[in-house]
Amino acid sequence: MTSGGTATPAGSQSTSSPGGPPPHKKGLLGRLITRDNWPYALVPMIPIAVVLELVHASASIIFATSALGVIPTAALMGRATEELAERAGPGIGGLLNVTFGNFPELLIAFFALLAGLQEVVKASIIGSILGNILLVMGAAMFVGGLGATARRSTTARPPRRRRC
Repeated sequence: MTSGGTATPAGSQSTSSPGGPPPHKKGLLGRLITRDNWPYALVPMIPIAVVLELVHASASIIFATSALGVIPTAALMGRATEELAERAGPGIGGLLNVTFGNFPELLIAFFALLAGLQEVVKASIIGSILGNILLVMGAAMFVGGLGATARRSTTARPPRRRRC
């Protein structure tokens, strides 16, 4: 008997995941795309965006396919930094996360500078700094305050007594 209470023939093993269809009923696409690696299904968008640029397609179509192509590269960089952080420890891992988290911005700034778009690079850097300050710090303050209740200071002064 298996843990679900159904009997299996002797010598056979049940490999189906709980709540999911048996593996022989999943198609190739269902086996390749799981909850953890779904962004990698968008990898074909990268060469599609290049081909669309070469055939001079509409700028909005090129932008959309390029934006979808960025998702798997970001997922790959995120997974790589997580695995490096596991081996290097929390301090170095945090530094790697911060460094590689800003790597796409550095690439965009590099190519924008090559194209002579200094004002775009300045605006991008300022926007990134403000976005990180407002979003990350604001979210940290908000989440930190969710569990907080009204607190009283332990160094509060006793009430003053009136002298007559």
